[in-house]
Amino acid sequence: LGSFFLWELRIPSSSFDIAGSSRIELAKQAQTQWLRPVWDRAARSYQKEVPDDPMDDPDWSGVNFSELFRVAYPLAMIIDSNSHPILKELRGRK
Repeated sequence: LGSFFLWELRIPSSSFDIAGSSRIELAKQAQTQWLRPVWDRAARSYQKEVPDDPMDDPDWSGVNFSELFRVAYPLAMIIDSNSHPILKELRGRK
């Protein structure tokens, strides 16, 4: 099948943020059913695809959130201090 991933969600910036709102709605639905989020360019929102055949519930017993987070966000992507190179660059410093 596929592989696991973390799908980042953000709070929609306004009631007109259809893309953000559709992501939140699909995340809620994904808690109770298998689905795949698919970007619909014409609608400017995410739609869902569901499997044709029923799927068993996943077995998450050997996986913890810290492991998932490390896969999705390697250490180089985490800003953990005020001296992080990305923050320095944004401040115009080296």
